[in-house]
Amino acid sequence: MQFETVVAHVGAHKTGTSSLQDSLVKKSDEFLRHDIAVWRRWDFTKAITWPYIINRRGDVPDDTLKALVPDRAKHLLISDEDILGICNIRGDKCLYPNAAGNVSKLFEIFPAKRYELVLTVRELEKFAVSVYIQRLKVGATPSAQDFFADVYALRLQWSELILRLAEAVPDNCRIHVLNHDYEINPRLVSLFANFLKTDLGTFEFARETNSSYGLAAIEIARAGNRVLKESEDRKKLRQFLQQNFPKQKGEVLDIIPVGIKDALAFGWQLDRERLVTLNAPNVMLHDSF
Repeated sequence: MQFETVVAHVGAHKTGTSSLQDSLVKKSDEFLRHDIAVWRRWDFTKAITWPYIINRRGDVPDDTLKALVPDRAKHLLISDEDILGICNIRGDKCLYPNAAGNVSKLFEIFPAKRYELVLTVRELEKFAVSVYIQRLKVGATPSAQDFFADVYALRLQWSELILRLAEAVPDNCRIHVLNHDYEINPRLVSLFANFLKTDLGTFEFARETNSSYGLAAIEIARAGNRVLKESEDRKKLRQFLQQNFPKQKGEVLDIIPVGIKDALAFGWQLDRERLVTLNAPNVMLHDSF
């Protein structure tokens, strides 16, 4: 099975991916009429990403591929941030230690005449806060002070990740980098339409698909996760907090210790300078940094 085009939107995490993925799935039938296969993110994650990309099991069975990709689809549109692997913002490792190998495996599974790899990057301080809150959502309990104490801010470089991806992808792949600080999802859809040479119509994006916690929710989540043993109970707590204690417009989550916060700001400044001077001909920056 070889595609004309594979468009792989690989995140990063915490850059509005859930809202985009929900919108793509709602229009999947319309996509298929244009010979473009797209499916629900978690279906792809469970069937392909974790067993074969993350755990490198080898060849995907033909029946699995046929169940996911209709025979008549010439193009493939993937949106799954877990392809990058586990995000690591603590210790002395880079942001996504296994991303290059994972992306190489993805392209091995889905051969194509042309690849477009899409990545959205985000200001490091905001990204780090969102990562911490996501940890709380899935059951973690540390305070922000404890969590961020182990963050090695100057190793959190988007530019390093992008250079490793640029070295790992085949020659027929371009890497497109966007800045989350701008209105991201409509521009991503426009980019997809351009790659696939298809008018994808209008999209509606849910704003609260995976809403952030407010300060009150952070404290309630930590307390609840300490006493709730069952994952289903923690899931219910998460739903309750997102509905009743979401981050309010204008609310500042000033939870990172001052020293780490300053280092993240300095690292983001350096990283933006590196991004605009990347020596990688297959990397395209779509925004000012």
